[in-house]
Amino acid sequence: MYRFMLIITIFLRVALSTAMTATLAEVSGDVKIRRGLEETWQQAATGITLEEVDTILCLEGKAVLNLDNGMTFTLGSHSMLDIGDLKTITRQQLFLYFMSLKIEKLPDHSSQPPARLGKVSVVHGTGPDSNRPDDTLWKSRAKQERNGADALFENGLYANAIIKWHKIRQRYPVEPDCGEIESLIARSFEELKESGRAIDAWQRVLELTENCDNPEAAQRAETAGQHIDMLMP
Repeated sequence: MYRFMLIITIFLRVALSTAMTATLAEVSGDVKIRRGLEETWQQAATGITLEEVDTILCLEGKAVLNLDNGMTFTLGSHSMLDIGDLKTITRQQLFLYFMSLKIEKLPDHSSQPPARLGKVSVVHGTGPDSNRPDDTLWKSRAKQERNGADALFENGLYANAIIKWHKIRQRYPVEPDCGEIESLIARSFEELKESGRAIDAWQRVLELTENCDNPEAAQRAETAGQHIDMLMP
């Protein structure tokens, strides 16, 4: 099982490893960029070329990027995105990603003891310390990344958005959103003509909204039921 999981993980990384770049075609307001693993941000400017290891952050501002595949991408205020999140993702790569998630959830029956890792320093995207659940900076970062994922959806990069939303939920598992992200995932699968996966996502929306007592959750549950009926063969 370990070997199979390793093969899938390596294959997925290779499949998603195609290099890409993006050029800032328009910058307005407060927009910053971060190069690679640097911790410091610098002011963005029109004409700058960004590599996939770079990150862009729009505070009170907006950025328009020209991707090397010919697409134009717009990122609005209070949004953060890694340039690598804009790479073209095929259906096969999306399938491999979900297969890797399923494999990760399988119980490990290996007889080998787990490897012990020493302490590591904080890296980009690290979650909060368990003793600081109300960390304002961490919550702000979570919101910025969430807005970045939503921008992927709004720009029609549905497969990219699905993967980004899943990563965000793994990175920031703090408060339930009553199916808000899951409903966007369901809509994205519909756009990709993946009816089966869309139905599964809408059913999870019903589960996630069951104990939520607010009008938005009720509307989300009603929408989920309608879409399940519509998508069922």
